[in-house]
Amino acid sequence: GDEVDPTILDIINDPNRDVVVLFPSDDAMTLEEGMKEIEKRRLKREEKAERTNTCGINGGGGGDEKMQQKIVVMFLDATWKYAQEMERANTKGEHWPRNIIRVKLSPPTHGQGNDKEKDG
Repeated sequence: GDEVDPTILDIINDPNRDVVVLFPSDDAMTLEEGMKEIEKRRLKREEKAERTNTCGINGGGGGDEKMQQKIVVMFLDATWKYAQEMERANTKGEHWPRNIIRVKLSPPTHGQGNDKEKDG
């Protein structure tokens, strides 16, 4: 339907979550670029948390907390035309965060990801 589950909206609009939508739009980046962007954002959040923490305590989580962070991955399960409409409506309707990371999957180029070629 046209309704969006409020729980989903809360999850994807949480500024402490990294949200990736798999959608091959013009502004989509490769999955590798998306992962690098997530790492940059996490570092910024850590730096901000350290600056605002006046006691010098890191909240008790330390490095373990970083390892447990999850990435929210959204897939638009629809026909191409309807997926485009959903993406456009959610972006213009401001349901999705403005800084959502759009990634596209690309087939491997010759020689990448093909173990059979390496084995001979």
